[in-house]
Amino acid sequence: MTAIRAARIVLLAILFPLTLSAAPPSDLVGKFVSLNGDRIEFTDSSSGTNGLESVTYTYAVEDTSTATLVVSYPAAARRRDITLGFFADGAPDGFLEFSYDLSGPPLPPRPIYGDFELGDLEVEIPVIESSAPDSLTGKYIQVGYDRVEFLTATEGRNFKQGDADYFSYTYAHVGELSAEAVLTYADGEQTTQLLLEFRENGRPVRYTATEGEDTSLTGRLRIRTNRHLGDLMIGHSEADEVGDDYFRNYGFGQSIFSRLNSTGMESYPFALENDGDVDSFTLRGKRSRRKFDVNYFTRESRSNITAAMVLGTYQTEALEHREKANFVMEVTPTGRNGFFSAWVKVDSLADPRARDRVKVWGLIRLETQGGDVPQPF
Repeated sequence: MTAIRAARIVLLAILFPLTLSAAPPSDLVGKFVSLNGDRIEFTDSSSGTNGLESVTYTYAVEDTSTATLVVSYPAAARRRDITLGFFADGAPDGFLEFSYDLSGPPLPPRPIYGDFELGDLEVEIPVIESSAPDSLTGKYIQVGYDRVEFLTATEGRNFKQGDADYFSYTYAHVGELSAEAVLTYADGEQTTQLLLEFRENGRPVRYTATEGEDTSLTGRLRIRTNRHLGDLMIGHSEADEVGDDYFRNYGFGQSIFSRLNSTGMESYPFALENDGDVDSFTLRGKRSRRKFDVNYFTRESRSNITAAMVLGTYQTEALEHREKANFVMEVTPTGRNGFFSAWVKVDSLADPRARDRVKVWGLIRLETQGGDVPQPF
């Protein structure tokens, strides 16, 4: 450590000769520092962002020509100790940095130095003109075997039937023919960078998916409209509803079995979750049949919506992303034994091709009284 400290003192002496008037700013609130092009923005007195992830920091003026800046990256277990040098008129005069990886065994830091910029956050960064789309909202990209869905401008998921990993993301143009999406998964630890390349006419060409410092996958880029928006769930009770993150799968995962042994009414709660951006939906349910009557109600207010449900005209209010609307289906046998099947379907108003369906099916076997013979199926 003595050799490292000695080397640091020598570098500081070479890079930052003292001047006679105070030049460093008193604080960095509302400013940015760009170190060899790596821009860090300081939104308040202790936190900020580097554009992709949140950071915390401390800042102190050491003398008339130098200030120290310590930036921590909690998600990446990384710390940067930076000394900023200034001319007498306040102009930047280079920086010296020692970076530390806090996730592994301690290693001697490698000194990095170069030029830096200092400015106000109100100064707008020039807009990059690009053939890439302005937004990925409502689209999905097939990355290998994974379907990466961009549900809103900031939220998405890596989708598999019944098993989705949710993430937040940033999206920006990075060149005339390219854009970048950086995905941070719900655990806060896994990050994926997607570099998307296009032709001048905007036609997708290729993607490169990178995790950490390793390039994991590259392939042909296809951007398609996402049809997974309205997500229906159904169950015997609110606690056992099935169908979350299943779409248009009429079998396992979206259907429940029920056995009715009396003429008493059985209720089946079902819910609609908006997995996309703000949207409204139309619902349709199966009408009564010879063996059973079916009615539909809103769960909280107990409003009877049967007439609109069987006509397919019931429409929800606008639902926010991941907001739910809750309902109840009530099935009552009419005195006949046999098989029964009741279903509910949903269509998105934003895209009528985005649909989902859940189902309850089973047997009606009514108890006989006074020697009555049960009717055949």
